[in-house]
Amino acid sequence: MTTSHSPVDVWLCDLTHTKQTIASNTIPLAIGLVASYVKKRLGDRVSIRLFKYPEKLIENLLLKPPRVLGFSNYVWNLDLSYSLASKAKALSPETIIICGGPNYPKDAAEQETFLQHRNLIDFYLYREGEPGLLSLLQALMAHNFDIRETKKAGLPNCHFLADGKLQALNSNVRINLNDIPSPYTTGLLDEFFDGKLMPLVQTNRGCPFSCTFCAESDPFFDKVSFRPPAEVIGELEYIARKVQGNKNIFIADSNFGMYPQDLEIAKGIAGVHEKSGFPDYIHVATGKNAKERVLEAARLTGGLFRLSASVQSTDPQVLKNIKRRNIPPETIISLAQTAAQIGSNTYAEVILALPGDSKEAHFKSLEDVINANLNYIRSFTLMLLKGTELDSPETVARFGLITKYRVLPRCYGVYQFGEDKVLSVETEKVCVASNTLTFDDYLECRLFALTLEIFYNDAVLAELLAFLGAYGIRPFEFLKRIHDRRTAFPGALQEMYNNFLRETREELWDSEEQLLAFAKQEQVIQKYVDGEYGSNLIFKYKALSFLKHMAAIHQAALETAAEIIEEKEVEQPKAALDFLRELMRYSLLRKNNLLETAPSYEETFTYDLAAAAAGGFQGQPGKWKLPDPERLRFSHDRQQQEIMNGHIQEYGLSIVGIGRILSRVHLKKMYRQVAAVTG
Repeated sequence: MTTSHSPVDVWLCDLTHTKQTIASNTIPLAIGLVASYVKKRLGDRVSIRLFKYPEKLIENLLLKPPRVLGFSNYVWNLDLSYSLASKAKALSPETIIICGGPNYPKDAAEQETFLQHRNLIDFYLYREGEPGLLSLLQALMAHNFDIRETKKAGLPNCHFLADGKLQALNSNVRINLNDIPSPYTTGLLDEFFDGKLMPLVQTNRGCPFSCTFCAESDPFFDKVSFRPPAEVIGELEYIARKVQGNKNIFIADSNFGMYPQDLEIAKGIAGVHEKSGFPDYIHVATGKNAKERVLEAARLTGGLFRLSASVQSTDPQVLKNIKRRNIPPETIISLAQTAAQIGSNTYAEVILALPGDSKEAHFKSLEDVINANLNYIRSFTLMLLKGTELDSPETVARFGLITKYRVLPRCYGVYQFGEDKVLSVETEKVCVASNTLTFDDYLECRLFALTLEIFYNDAVLAELLAFLGAYGIRPFEFLKRIHDRRTAFPGALQEMYNNFLRETREELWDSEEQLLAFAKQEQVIQKYVDGEYGSNLIFKYKALSFLKHMAAIHQAALETAAEIIEEKEVEQPKAALDFLRELMRYSLLRKNNLLETAPSYEETFTYDLAAAAAGGFQGQPGKWKLPDPERLRFSHDRQQQEIMNGHIQEYGLSIVGIGRILSRVHLKKMYRQVAAVTG
């Protein structure tokens, strides 16, 4: 019972699945911001606790449930959150269940259905959670926690059911981020510096763009609210003192580097890094416009974050369909060139199956960004997120979008709750065909995404592609050729492609109900946890390729490159092929068995390959022929060993764990260093 003298117990949960790995491995900033805002205004009238791990929440629920229990709602935790909310309600019927987050429909009829299917949710906080929870708690206190009376208070952006019908009073009033004390420097997030979770910060909120596939396309978010740079820098200094283990950081902004204040923050990041060595690397979505400012931010940080050119598509009609305008192609090329000069990673996203997309349009989009020489290009399958314009019945019908359901990678588990077990599986809805894209074309595009991942991304064949470039052979030409001759690959590599195609088909279900009926069985969930079902297939097969097939990848690349060179009738083809074979041996020694950081390797070479690379491979190979053979040592330096071993300790060496490592590190900086053996 809550009296006027005792604080109200309010627990806020931003849960992650933990059974295969920590699926969402960031510090729970969102609930930290909500808690900080509420605590500033209600003070000792509330006692707030934050939870990330379901096991800890269960342990505390079984001891004494709170008066108010809140859950974040994202695509990666909805089922887990509602399953534990249901258990909490059964344990303590007087506990008030609140949810909030972007994984929620925008259409009123769909909102009603969402809440009807989850009728143990007492209140759903729509849009920004900070003012919503404050108003709701104040109303609950005023009505002695009588839910029925509280529902009569007319609270903005607080949705609920009354007699089974949706009640919603929406408001477009936005919060000023200056009004939220830092949850870091106030100590609210201290317990989450456990060496497992990556710090997450937000310097601004909102996005001026209206891409139809994105949750921030709602006009509610089109004005950007900023935090003072000095506060952000103070937060980073605090994090640097607290962080353990993994020293990467995630900035949650939608367009970092696009605004003038971002340069001040970038200078602050550089200062923190100089003093403490933190951060090692920054995961962030950089600005879609103002690329000169974005590049300056990258320069200021010394290339600590990757520069993104998230084009999604380069097809004019597709871009029109999704209400997006891209930066010009020449700007993308300039981005890649400048990034190379400052040592920054570069990244582009292309989404398959957008409205109006086709196999030809998708391949052309990939060709455009590949030939811009960006380091890393990810081809995503289109997800239809709740609350987005793309997920509306009108858009689905207009473009003939055909959707399927699949289990979200890493987001499943069986959790012990007293004598009971909670079986939880998260799903996602994806587009696999449309009135311009057949399912067979979808599968071919997914296969090319695998080719892109294992033969291009992370500069895995950078030396080869630079060499071919000197002969006028563009990267996409090479990739398309190697993709088309995949049936000639060594047997193990062929089998990997066949398995990828099979699993790409098998992961798709016609309905969410059918999928959950299959997946929500304890023995089936264990197969997901063990990696037999439900992995991120791109990460899984990239991990397999790096772990088992790096030599075969280099052999296939060598054969394909030799074939192209012979067709091009280049000058001195014999010398070119001789140089190429030595270059591929050099490349393999830098990348083979990459996770084994202790061993070093020595081999003899007859060409000065480092000088050739520094000169952009311009000229005939004979100019780099050494007067005497040279012996080279390939090894990881201490910093590389520390970074890689730290990630191995965090994620483990399962195929799933290796996939996470390869997606988290700046892999190009992890390839072995090369030095001449003297004496």
